Amino acid sequence: MSSIAEPAIVTGEVAGSPVISKEPRELLILVDQLRAIDNQQRLAALAHAMAAVLLVVALQGKVPTILLAWWSLGASLCIGAALAWSIAFRRSGAGINEARVWALRRTIVYLALGLAWGAAGGILFPSGDLAGQALILMIVNGLAAGALTVSAIYLPCNYVLVVPMLVPNIIRSALEGGALHWIIAVLLSVYLGYILAAARNVNRVVTQSLNMRYENADLIQALTAEKIAAETARQEAEQANRAKSQFLAAASHDLRQPLHALGLFAAALDAKIRYPEVRHIVNSISASIDALEALFNELLDVSKLDAGVVLPSRASFAVQPLLERMLTDYGSQAAQRGLELRIVSSRLVLESDPLLLERIVRNLISNAIRYTAKGKVLVGVRRCGSMARIEVWDTGIGIPEDQHQRIFEEFYQLTNPERDRSKGLGLGLAIVHRLTRLLGHSLIMSSRVGKGSVFRVSVPIGHATELVQSSQEGTERPAVASSGKHIAFIDDEATVREGMDTLLKQWGYTVTTAGSIEEMLRKLEHTISEPDLIIADYRLREGTTGADAIRRIQEEYRATTPGILITGDTAPDRIIEAQASGYELLHKPVAPPRLRALIAAMTAPGETMS
Repeated sequence: MSSIAEPAIVTGEVAGSPVISKEPRELLILVDQLRAIDNQQRLAALAHAMAAVLLVVALQGKVPTILLAWWSLGASLCIGAALAWSIAFRRSGAGINEARVWALRRTIVYLALGLAWGAAGGILFPSGDLAGQALILMIVNGLAAGALTVSAIYLPCNYVLVVPMLVPNIIRSALEGGALHWIIAVLLSVYLGYILAAARNVNRVVTQSLNMRYENADLIQALTAEKIAAETARQEAEQANRAKSQFLAAASHDLRQPLHALGLFAAALDAKIRYPEVRHIVNSISASIDALEALFNELLDVSKLDAGVVLPSRASFAVQPLLERMLTDYGSQAAQRGLELRIVSSRLVLESDPLLLERIVRNLISNAIRYTAKGKVLVGVRRCGSMARIEVWDTGIGIPEDQHQRIFEEFYQLTNPERDRSKGLGLGLAIVHRLTRLLGHSLIMSSRVGKGSVFRVSVPIGHATELVQSSQEGTERPAVASSGKHIAFIDDEATVREGMDTLLKQWGYTVTTAGSIEEMLRKLEHTISEPDLIIADYRLREGTTGADAIRRIQEEYRATTPGILITGDTAPDRIIEAQASGYELLHKPVAPPRLRALIAAMTAPGETMS
């Protein structure tokens, strides 16, 4: 026999998830019960037809033929009605709104079938013929038992089939008289009670199974809805993060342009000032530019790390020189705030990227000094087996437990609602977090509000036989003579071109400036010498890049003229593109001393950098 039908779930598509019908649960279950009955109707009809034929053949000669004929016609009509119901039910689509109507029709059909079989016990019961009586009882009782797998799925159908089927046989057996027939009548009554009780049990199991299926469907829908909501929230967060990154990249680029030009003009002005009072003003301007450059560089560091263009260069190095530099660089800053900066000496050799690890320690010390009002900052290195822990302790304000994760987010600061620039941008710990992940070092933080904090960075112990000297960032190439060198400079910002032109000429270079590739090529046609160096802004008009400009000029002169790209972009994809070009890359605002050293090195005799 066929298994019970699957629940009647009305589905649709909303973001790829099923939608469960909101109809009352009992109607959905009723439709499933009717479908389950229908699935087994053909087999049940065949069983009833075979039983009817067997009964008519066995009772030939024992019961008047006319009675057998009329009963056969009635039974056939009832069996046919059951099959007709099944065909019509399937064609109707078994709609939920008509479920009760179809259930009523099914009940009426089963009532007619039950009465037909009850009539067999009433009018076909052969008086005095135990064999014929036993045959009728066997067939009727067998059909009643078989009804448990079909009609018991919907109890009203079972009741109207089994009760009219068995009660006439019970009555007729009792009317036959005699102890045997009374015993049969009693047994049939007990059997009827058992069949009804068994039907209730079957119905309860089926109903519970259908209920569980719908509960599971509801649970799946709820979980799917939660998953969709979580995915939507994640996508919204990612979109907001992308929008923030795009905004910061655009704002950074637009702000770096005038700042870069201002730096160039200030450097050119500084070389011409002789009056002390004017020089003081120029120095103040330069100091402000340096402060802005430092803030922009923090943004750039985050972008570089996110872009994946920072590649660690691991080596074994002594940690003591790094600690000594920390004392030299931050000792006076701590003293100005009334703090004691204590550095504990160490003979340990570490294995990491010396420059990146130094950046981590610098940010941790700077952060500790910034958030410590009184007391001291202690820096030391502990050995723990094959690892060393660089620890930075402070007696500062401490960090509330619910903020332990947030302090590593970009621009998040505990006590700077007024966004005081002297308290930083809130990027130091974000950079520390990214660098420790990049280097594969663990970072652990402990803190007590009002007592202070400690940051611990675990670094592998290095090998003394593989020691290298750690160098500080920002080492510049030595400057060389600039006489007679021709530099082509391309930037679509007029103020930047003017500032660069002024500064380069002041350094003794011959300069050709242009706002686009085509303009530069036209101007170079009228110059005596081809360029010795090409400097170009990375992002030019009409979607072209500085790398495109350098390549075009190199192709024009069939030369490997070295090139420098200068960019104000901090978007990770832009940084990756610029790095992939293979040219030297500087970020706006460019410090004039660094620019001068790089130009001098790249235009030196024998230099082939490109």
